[in-house]
Amino acid sequence: MLTKGDQLSWIKIEVARGKSASECYDGLLEAYGDNSLSYRKVTRWVKTLREGLNEIADLHRTGRPSIPQHHRDIVSGLLSIERLWTVRRNLSQS
Repeated sequence: MLTKGDQLSWIKIEVARGKSASECYDGLLEAYGDNSLSYRKVTRWVKTLREGLNEIADLHRTGRPSIPQHHRDIVSGLLSIERLWTVRRNLSQS
């Protein structure tokens, strides 16, 4: 089974060969069935590659960053000890 990165690399090659989004999708669907990327994702990547972006990694997104669950658990635990705890106060005590 191809990973997402493998499929994106394959799409990149097919776009360079002049294939359309539907041809790229049909090829992935034929080869990998339900494990292939969705048609919508294929069309987005084909459009992006045709606009000149050659990187297949995900782009940086604006907005709030996701915070890993273990970080949330740490902060929650610290706040359950003392609700008035602040970073500034505890850094100055070091």
